[in-house]
Amino acid sequence: METEEAGGETIVMSQGVFVFQEWLDIVNKVGVEYYPERTFPKGYPEITEGGLEYKFEYNTAKERKILGLTYRSKEESTRDTLKWAAERKL
Repeated sequence: METEEAGGETIVMSQGVFVFQEWLDIVNKVGVEYYPERTFPKGYPEITEGGLEYKFEYNTAKERKILGLTYRSKEESTRDTLKWAAERKL
């Protein structure tokens, strides 16, 4: 990824903060579409009940403005990964 406008800039590249439990919640929500016979680890879903309040977030304004980057959501990424694995019978 190179663009002249990024020369000499420090750019934070991140979709955002998360706790691992969010991924487990999503896998349990969408995983049945690709693995109906499988049970996924539940973790501690009470951690994410009612939403999360993050103590910090990354300023990604330069990333969007200079590089034009956007990210897929956690759910899209998880769904795509599970679909990819299921197609390969993993």
